[in-house]
Amino acid sequence: MGIDDGFVKIYKDATLTGKHLAVLGHYGGDKQVRKSKEELKELLEVLEFKNDFNKADYRAFLLEEGGDVLNMLCQLFIDACIDWDAVVAMMHEKMDRTLKRIVDDNGGILETKI
Repeated sequence: MGIDDGFVKIYKDATLTGKHLAVLGHYGGDKQVRKSKEELKELLEVLEFKNDFNKADYRAFLLEEGGDVLNMLCQLFIDACIDWDAVVAMMHEKMDRTLKRIVDDNGGILETKI
């Protein structure tokens, strides 16, 4: 993949945030909310049928649909004026809460299955 020279001539900000801003600016927040719902449905389909895929296909579908959902979420955060640092802080808070629950449920021990 990558960006070809023709694209660079038209669009100078090739950062991921710049790309999100450009797409969001073109389509608008309401349209991207609708598109996000479509992308979430596609990811849910991959997850629902996980066991029907071989491992390589599952990984490929998860990567593709997960990438779509993450891109849409980034646009929704931008549209709602949510700072990325706040997103990361919330992710840490949610993970810390889950890890505490696991430790509490396992008598103070954190065991992993990977």
